[in-house]
Amino acid sequence: MGRQPGTASRLYTAMNPTTARPGSRAGQPAGGIALNAQVTVVDRPTTQHGLGGMKTAAKGGRLVQDKSYYLGLVRSKINELYAENTKLKKEIENSSDENSSFLSYEKRSLILRAKSELSLSHVKQEAVRLYDQIHEFEVKRDALIEEAKTRGSPAEEREKLLKQVKEDNQEIASMERQTREIQEKIDQMLEDIQQLDQDIEENQGERNQKYKELKKREESMDEFLGTFEDNKMEEANKISKIEQAIITLLETMSRNMGRFTHLPTPKELMSMKADLQFKEDERQKSERTTIGLASEREKLQHDLQKMEQFEEKLNEELLVLREKVTEMEKELEVYSDLDKLKTKSEAKKQKLMDDRIILQKRRDNFKELIQALTVRYEGLKAQLNENETYTQLMNLEKKWQHQEQNNFSMKEFISQRTMDCDFGKTSKQVYRIMDDFNAMLQDQLAARKTY
Repeated sequence: MGRQPGTASRLYTAMNPTTARPGSRAGQPAGGIALNAQVTVVDRPTTQHGLGGMKTAAKGGRLVQDKSYYLGLVRSKINELYAENTKLKKEIENSSDENSSFLSYEKRSLILRAKSELSLSHVKQEAVRLYDQIHEFEVKRDALIEEAKTRGSPAEEREKLLKQVKEDNQEIASMERQTREIQEKIDQMLEDIQQLDQDIEENQGERNQKYKELKKREESMDEFLGTFEDNKMEEANKISKIEQAIITLLETMSRNMGRFTHLPTPKELMSMKADLQFKEDERQKSERTTIGLASEREKLQHDLQKMEQFEEKLNEELLVLREKVTEMEKELEVYSDLDKLKTKSEAKKQKLMDDRIILQKRRDNFKELIQALTVRYEGLKAQLNENETYTQLMNLEKKWQHQEQNNFSMKEFISQRTMDCDFGKTSKQVYRIMDDFNAMLQDQLAARKTY
C-alpha cells in the first residue's frame, strides 16, 4: 500500500498539466529559452488582503481508511452527541428553573399586591371580613338545616313518644317474665345447693373415715419402715451367725468323719435342718412383707392425692354456685320491685315529654334565626356582588386557577421534553454499531493478512 509509484505513473504525472512546473509547457520537456525570446509572465492574483500565492492542485483525501480512521469518526460523532445532550439538559434545567421562579415570583407579587391593596383600602378589608363572616354564617346555616332535618314534625314526635311508651311497656312485661324465670332458676339452684351440701357432708364423712384408716395404715407403715433397717440388720446378723455355726459344724463334721460315735444323730440332724429352713422362710417372709408394704404405701398416697383433688374441685364448684346465687338474689331484688320500675318508666316518659316541648321551642327559635340569617346572607351577598373589590377578588381567583392550569401543562411539557431528550437508547445503538464495525474491520484485516 505505501510503495512508491512506478515509472509509468511518474511519466503520467509529469504529463499532467496540473502538476507541471510553472513556466514550462505541459507535456513538453523544459528546455532552454533564447535570450531574445518573448517571455510571458502571468500576473499574480490580487485579493483584498494583498497578493495571493499561486494555487496548486487540491490535496486529495486520505488514501488508506483503516480502523483508526473510522474509530476517530465514531469518537467525534459520539463526542458531538454527548455535547448536544449536555446542552439540551442545561437548557431544560434553565427553562424549568425560570418557570418555577417565574411562577413563585408571580404568586408572591399577586399576594403582595392583594395585601397592599387590602392595607390601603378599608373597604376591601371590610369586604374580606364580610366574606369570612358570610362563610361562617353559611356553615351555621347548613348545621341548623341539618339539625332541623333530623328532627321531625310534632306528629312524628308524638308517634315516636307513643312508640317509646309501647316499647317500655313491652320491656316491663319482658322483665316480669324474666323475673319469674329467674325466681324459678333460683329455687332450682337452692335445691341443687342443698343436695350438694348433703352429698358433701356424706362424702366428707366417708372421706374422714377413709382418711383415718389411711392415716393409721400410714403410721403403721412408717413405724415398720423406721424399724425395718434395724430388724433387717438383726436378722442378717442372725443369719450370718447361723451360717458361721453351720460352717463350724461342717468343719467339725469333716474332722470327725472317722468318729461315728461323735456324729449327730438323725434326729438332731433333722432338727437342725428344720431350724435352718425356718430361718430361711422367716427371712423370705420379711422381704415379701417389706415389698408389699412399700407398694401399699404408694397406693395409699395416690388415693390420698385423688381425695385432695376431689375436695378442691368440690370447694371451687361450691364457691361458683354461691356467687351465682348471690347474683340471682341481687337481680331478684331489682326485678321484684315492679312499682319502682313503673315509677322510673313514668319519670322517663315525663322527661321525654318535657324534652319534646323544649326541643319544639328550640326548633321554632332556630327557624326564626335561620330566616333572619338567610335574609342577612342574601343582603350581604347582594352587597358583595355590587362591590368592586369582591369582583376583583373573584377575577384574581379565576386568574390564579388559570395560572395553576398553565403550570400543570408546563410541567407536563417539561417532562415530555425530558423523555424526548433521553439519548440512552441512541448511545447504546451507536456503541453496538461500533462493535459490529470493529469486528468487520478485524475480519477484513485478517483476510488481507492471509491473502
